[in-house]
Amino acid sequence: MASVMGLTFKNSALLDQAFVHRSYANESPIPIEDNERLEFLGDAVLNFISGSFLYRMYPQFSEEKLTKLRSNLVDEPHLATLARELRLNERLQLGQGEQQGHGSDKDSILSDAFEAVIGAYFLDAGIEAVREFVEPLLSQAIAKMAAQQDLDKHLGDRITDAKSRLQEWMQRHHGKPPTYRLIEERGEPHNRIFVVQVWGQGKLLGTGIGSRKRAAEQEAAQEAIRHLQEAGLMSS
Repeated sequence: MASVMGLTFKNSALLDQAFVHRSYANESPIPIEDNERLEFLGDAVLNFISGSFLYRMYPQFSEEKLTKLRSNLVDEPHLATLARELRLNERLQLGQGEQQGHGSDKDSILSDAFEAVIGAYFLDAGIEAVREFVEPLLSQAIAKMAAQQDLDKHLGDRITDAKSRLQEWMQRHHGKPPTYRLIEERGEPHNRIFVVQVWGQGKLLGTGIGSRKRAAEQEAAQEAIRHLQEAGLMSS
């Protein structure tokens, strides 16, 4: 068993391979596989999960807007930022030339490593486990972009995180904010799953599931918003 980014791997060799840069493999005295195939797989998995997530979360967006938003979420700078935050740079295996050239701080190498870890985790644990890890990261990134209004000029729409949008609507129409209830918590301490309900006016509005309580709350709020929109009570 091995772990990184809060993820536990049954196959530690897969995780080790995710950090092997081509330069390290080329200099190794024994044959060793680099992380490029895992990177290829991780890129495909990330694109699928982010596309599925955005399609579900933003039914009002056109294909063009969904594509632009996904591009922002899985581009090299953003993945490199995540890699730094998750301290993947500390585990990179680099050749001497890349070490001397500060390769562990290059966006290209860091983003590739992040994708490789995702690819390895997909092979080790399956798509749903990867989804549980990735979707909260996407929610957090979108909330941060919305707060900074970084996407306005690209999409022509202001993206507001679901909890804030639902609270604003509830306050305006009912004078009280919604309440969130944690109804279930399961899994190992290092791999928890949270189930949260959001209530308003004595009614269940939505349910969300996530690997973090905050992410589950966002999912619940987004489901509540979809139901309100389907009922014609909230605009898209």
